Amino acid sequence: MVKHYYYLDGSCPENFDVVFKRAQVFAARALERLNDLEDVEFAHFFELIFKTTTTDVQPMMRSPNFEPSPDLDREIELRPRPVAAHVRRDLYDLANNWNRTNSRAHAQVRIHFADIDRYQQQTEQMYFDPINFLIFFADSKADFDRLVNNSTALITHERPVELRLTPDNYQHPQRSVVDFTQMAKNLQISWEEWEAQDLAGVHINEVAGDLIEITLIHEILHCNAYRLADFPDENDATCGWSMLMGLTKEQSYLCAESIAMLSLAAGLADLKPVHLPEGHGYTISRQGEVTVYSDLSEWTVV
Repeated sequence: MVKHYYYLDGSCPENFDVVFKRAQVFAARALERLNDLEDVEFAHFFELIFKTTTTDVQPMMRSPNFEPSPDLDREIELRPRPVAAHVRRDLYDLANNWNRTNSRAHAQVRIHFADIDRYQQQTEQMYFDPINFLIFFADSKADFDRLVNNSTALITHERPVELRLTPDNYQHPQRSVVDFTQMAKNLQISWEEWEAQDLAGVHINEVAGDLIEITLIHEILHCNAYRLADFPDENDATCGWSMLMGLTKEQSYLCAESIAMLSLAAGLADLKPVHLPEGHGYTISRQGEVTVYSDLSEWTVV
């Protein structure tokens, strides 16, 4: 695997590098627990999300939109793998291979915050980002406005065909942009604040919806290093528990939300609620509700 670089635009909050690193911690903990053969309960949670076991050896294809980096062996990267191997690969890469850079031009991912106004409408369907030299496509201006006003974040990675890169206007050829919208300004709850709250009985959608780290994981997994997809449900939802439970095995490992929710589950189990005795923590029920366990060895996905 190769190193990836992200760039934080000046529109991002000052602490956003901490947010990115915490998202990486969530991914790292999910990988650690997935690799722990004695962590049966996390394996059960994996089965709940991915509709298969961690020991299933059936080879599955990579995302049809995935295009390996030129620095990687294309044949190896596109080789079919079991579902758990795909998930481990993405978790490891997310946790270990992303570093911040001060060079926008060389960053694979550029992150903006409440900065949608920079997009220039070219046609009814095309919106040009003149800073990152990318195009966002929407069905219409109304559709573009709907997406901006009803989404926490958007991803863009379509490159203008006519752009000819030279040393003077170099841009990373596999660049993507994660745009957090105005709605994301509500996602500023710190991890310490979560520890102070009683989450028992709270639906996981509320927790995931308020944690900007989970939204970030979801969006990063759409970028060119992974190209995981969205699978909208009948309500056009691309995230949340109900949408995940409706996925098939063939869809789940290709879905960005699957790995984001797996990472959240690992993070929740590490949360040390200040109102509970030592040794107590949180897990998630089959109905998607946060529940309390008193001993991790007795943790049961109910």
